[in-house]
Amino acid sequence: MNRKLLTFLAVMVVILLPTYAAGNLIGVSYDGGVVSINAATGVGTTIGTTGFSNLNSLAKNSTGTLYSASGDKLITINPATGAGTQVATLNFGTKPADVRGLAFSPQNILYAVINDDGPSGIGPDYLYTVDVTTGVATLVGPTGLTGVQSISFSSWGGLYGWDVDVGLITIDIATGDAFDVNPGIGGDANIEGIVFGPGDILYGGRDVLYKIDYTTAVRTLVGSGGYADLRGLESLPGGVSYALIGVSWSTTDSPLVRIDHATGTGTTIGLTGFPGLNSLAKDSAGTLWSVTNIYDDPNDRLITIDPATGKGTQVAILNFPVYPASVRALAFSPEGVLYAANCRPGAGLQPHDLYTINVATGVGTLIGHTGDGVQGLAFSPGGILYGWDVFLGLVTINTATGAATDVNPAIGGTGDIQSIIFGPDGKLYGGCNALYIIDPTTGAYTLVGSGGYSDVRGLEFAPIVFKKRDITPIYLLLLSE
Repeated sequence: MNRKLLTFLAVMVVILLPTYAAGNLIGVSYDGGVVSINAATGVGTTIGTTGFSNLNSLAKNSTGTLYSASGDKLITINPATGAGTQVATLNFGTKPADVRGLAFSPQNILYAVINDDGPSGIGPDYLYTVDVTTGVATLVGPTGLTGVQSISFSSWGGLYGWDVDVGLITIDIATGDAFDVNPGIGGDANIEGIVFGPGDILYGGRDVLYKIDYTTAVRTLVGSGGYADLRGLESLPGGVSYALIGVSWSTTDSPLVRIDHATGTGTTIGLTGFPGLNSLAKDSAGTLWSVTNIYDDPNDRLITIDPATGKGTQVAILNFPVYPASVRALAFSPEGVLYAANCRPGAGLQPHDLYTINVATGVGTLIGHTGDGVQGLAFSPGGILYGWDVFLGLVTINTATGAATDVNPAIGGTGDIQSIIFGPDGKLYGGCNALYIIDPTTGAYTLVGSGGYSDVRGLEFAPIVFKKRDITPIYLLLLSE
């Protein structure tokens, strides 16, 4: 691939956020307890008590204020102490104030699902909007269900809910009608609160925390401990979130940029101070690593990169005893081993080999031949090493031998993808001059969007710790050849 010197123009948009107690998620239990929950482990820590009982919901408005309902009392909750304060008396007209779910829309409108208790104690569910100042509710319509226990808006404005009988549903905010996301997967009472977290990851739980695929309704256990009978979940801007980061090719100074995963557009973060970056990988501690790759420089450097500023720091000089270092991709395994795709020297098309690298010394160890065009590496959540071959497309790679297997021979590769990474949402992203989502089972790739970057060569999701007046989490991306 020919190196090209690129120029970037970008505008950075900053949104200021408050800070909260540690933890990605916050939950309320039926008895009024408030807990913070680590979204990575599912373990909770008690914050305090609201002083109210029979809580069955939780919602956060655009300024970060938390709301819940205790009977006909609409309350706010202090996320630092857990203390609750009544702000209004709920009025659903002839219907009981049996609130089962609350959620603020992107337009900051509070929606509520209530159950109209029948003789059996279970009646039809209705969708309402609620005036948070007066407590007066306005009927939208019936959902057609009887077991809706929680609702949450996605970043794109879709209202999702959890029904203990049906499972994951979407709800039409104009009519109240509910639609089953996957009739093949039902619901149960192990989930009574759901929320979209950073990166539009959908969480749900009661006594344990799950991740829920909002496209298939399949759930995956995260963990548990420190709480019971949660009835409401919300995300908090404090704690750890993730941003998609990438590094780009430049013969003088490789830049760092961030990419909006919903639109595919990017903005520049800063310069690394190193030329020829052609890879990116994140270790278990969240440190970002890359390698310089300049033809006329025999001393390719292993570096770390600060995701906040883009500044790089040299750690070691690479030493590949079999073939000189010309690293095209990096990826850390779940065991913390750094793998590299390395191109053999020579003019024209040359074979690529799989190596491991000792990050302390820079010494590489040859494993075996992978093919002729591997430009990206990424480990799946299940520990499978995937690669992107610009000729074959998506491949899996045997970490013991280096042998690559084409995921789908019917779908070839493209130079429009030169780096890949699995996101916290489980999706496989790839890019070069635009951002794509790649299906790991078929190798098919779908365009997300582009703009503000070109010639992408490294992608990673970096942990971002948000504090007072920090920027919002946005997906980041680095450019390269």
